[in-house]
Amino acid sequence: MTIPDIITDITTGVSATTLLLSKIRELFKESSVLLQPFKELLERLTLSSLCNEDKKQLLVLQEKLVSFEENQKLLEARYKEILLLISQTETAAQWMATETKRESLAKHAADRVASKHTLSPTDKDDLHKRMVDYLYLIYHALLNGRPRIIESYFEVHPNTQLRLDTAFYREAVELILEEKVATELSVEVTKIARAYFDYLVQKLS
Repeated sequence: MTIPDIITDITTGVSATTLLLSKIRELFKESSVLLQPFKELLERLTLSSLCNEDKKQLLVLQEKLVSFEENQKLLEARYKEILLLISQTETAAQWMATETKRESLAKHAADRVASKHTLSPTDKDDLHKRMVDYLYLIYHALLNGRPRIIESYFEVHPNTQLRLDTAFYREAVELILEEKVATELSVEVTKIARAYFDYLVQKLS
């Protein structure tokens, strides 16, 4: 299975999540409109005009209404948080969206690691090619909000197939994270990207 096959097989995209949240949000808003007349009626009622049983029922209804409004506020806050998270994740993905950018990042890492450890040209070339593949995985995982893409790749391509010791690949990934991602992206976006890069490093352990 190739990388594009894995990505196609796994991704559903963050748009489905956003759509679902939007639908739930709209339902809450519609319910609020429908409940408004009921809410106004409850406000007009006075406990003194009701018998004991009706007083109890009124208090229960008022508590449920307050609970509904609190849940609506919590949903609205969570909705905004998720939209911000999606936006930041997409920003991280777009930063490495072009093949040219990924090639540049891979070359930078391969050159640095090869120089440090005196790798042969063949080993350096393998490291470079692997980094291009790994960056492509991270890009699509970020774009779709699906770390599972990375996991699926290693299920098909275990570390036993690697030419070099996994330490070299981990070092190259971490080098890109610290020298490129952390210096070219905002703190908030870097934090999200770091989670995906760290997950890749974990799979290379």
